[in-house]
Amino acid sequence: MPAAIGAVFGVVLVALVIAVILGGFFMLIGANIAGVKNVSFGKAILTSIACGVISFIISLVFSIVPVIGTIIGFIVSLFIQVFIIKSMLNTNTGKALLTWIFNIVAQVIAIVIAFVVMGASLAAAAG
Repeated sequence: MPAAIGAVFGVVLVALVIAVILGGFFMLIGANIAGVKNVSFGKAILTSIACGVISFIISLVFSIVPVIGTIIGFIVSLFIQVFIIKSMLNTNTGKALLTWIFNIVAQVIAIVIAFVVMGASLAAAAG
């Protein structure tokens, strides 16, 4: 059993690192496609981390409201994340929204990778 707990902890840690790197990479791509000026990989990673943290906090706060809380949390989180992107990358709302879409794609890819790795880790720990 301790091996399974260690495997899950390791997968979570790896998933966070992958999510940060992918988020920064895709945010950089999205910002370049949107025409955001003066964006670097470092700025993109910091912006991705800020968006991830705020998304987690907002989801946590609104999760106490059954059913509708998830929808409200998503909408509030979207507005705040677009504002964060707009502020940190010094751009307008349209370009920030396009950049946010690329960040969401990266987060979905990171979640899929985490599930695959976690499944393989648990299978290895069990057998």
